[in-house]
Amino acid sequence: MDDVGAIVRRIQAGMQGAGLEIHEVGQSQTHAHPHHHDGEHAHDHGHGAHHHPHVAVVERPTPDGPQFTAVFPAVQAGTYDLREKHSSVWVRVEVTGGSVVQTDWP
Repeated sequence: MDDVGAIVRRIQAGMQGAGLEIHEVGQSQTHAHPHHHDGEHAHDHGHGAHHHPHVAVVERPTPDGPQFTAVFPAVQAGTYDLREKHSSVWVRVEVTGGSVVQTDWP
């Protein structure tokens, strides 16, 4: 799976439970995707024409104490915008096959 990578986004604790969407740059905005739910959370899927794959921000234990992250575990190599659901805040990331992109939320 040389063309598949992953994204780990570290996020401040106040965003625990928030949903992050992933948008492939240059692709149409149609609804055809798998769901990647990381941890238990409740939300309305509202599967409309502009629905995007999404994950929840969850607390994860680390040797340095808890960290809050959103993990997109299997992402095709390419350029993506990550966006907090129902927000204009976004970050662009480049995914390379066989690697994990680890970055902080702005």
